[in-house]
Amino acid sequence: MKLALNEKLAYGGAIFVVVLLIGMVGDMDYQDELAEEQFYCEQVNGGHWPDYKNIGAEVCNDSGKR
Repeated sequence: MKLALNEKLAYGGAIFVVVLLIGMVGDMDYQDELAEEQFYCEQVNGGHWPDYKNIGAEVCNDSGKR
């Protein structure tokens, strides 16, 4: 079965859109993780939370930012 040029472009475009969306979702997930880590560090360094994850010495500095 031979595909017409328009069909090839449509399939290629659909694959491009799917890959683009996966990349965007992955980046949003990464940004959410960074924001969560920053909030955790702010709470630990502010004395509001104990360092229950035991990562404060490695991940958080004195200002609570990475």
